[in-house]
Amino acid sequence: MSSFTDFIQYDFLLYSLIGAILLSLASGPLSPLIIAKRQAFMGGAVSHSTLLGLALGLWWIETQNTLLLFLFTLVTTLVLTLILARQSFKEKLPEESFIGIFYTITMALGILVHSQNAQNKGDLMSYLFGNVLMLSPEDLIIASIPTILSLVTIKLLWKQWSFWAYDPEGAQVAGHPIKLWHYLFYLLQTLIIVSGLKLVGIVLIQAFLLIPGHFALKISKDIKSTYRNSLIFAVSTSIIGLYLANLFELPAGASMAVVQFIGLALTTIILNLKERGLS
Repeated sequence: MSSFTDFIQYDFLLYSLIGAILLSLASGPLSPLIIAKRQAFMGGAVSHSTLLGLALGLWWIETQNTLLLFLFTLVTTLVLTLILARQSFKEKLPEESFIGIFYTITMALGILVHSQNAQNKGDLMSYLFGNVLMLSPEDLIIASIPTILSLVTIKLLWKQWSFWAYDPEGAQVAGHPIKLWHYLFYLLQTLIIVSGLKLVGIVLIQAFLLIPGHFALKISKDIKSTYRNSLIFAVSTSIIGLYLANLFELPAGASMAVVQFIGLALTTIILNLKERGLS
């Protein structure tokens, strides 16, 4: 029978636990901003564009150096993301159609590059859903970078972030550099997505970016507590999901995502019952 002592006894489980907590600490505070800005679709575009960066990295980097592959993928994805961020800020095209075209083409190009040049240098498809149980200490160091940046910037500047997210027109009138916040928002999102590829993958990273913020906005009474509740929810559901994955021998990333969804669904049901006076 599995228990929490397994995560202390076995290094690979301990690494997976630390990795899940780091990803949760990074994505938790950012999640409410993604929901408030209605950027769910945009996050999907950024995560899918990493597939092209990964494919190019696996092709050009001869050694399986985790740090080099991370840096190459990050730089490539940031270049693609800046194009997306610039276009979305200018809004010359209908945003939804441009985003859809963007993430479809970048993902398709990634698959083509990998199939023609790097099939023997890594399984690109394994990055779709990640493998948190195969993390190394180097992966954890990489994951700590967006965690620190996300926690520090949002903790220290939560008022400015909130002004930009909830009242962009007012922020612009007040002289806030909304363009700077726009690009910084994309930078943080890209860092979290790229560092989380090995943990939960391109597809499941969306759960970490969306569900905690949605949960927090439902239960929080003020903006400041929204960030705190989102972080607590992200960390707690990740730990529970990882424990259940170990207990029942389930895929870790999928288990964490499902636990987050169940937590959100139960909260929604309870709140609805309270509103109807049936609880």
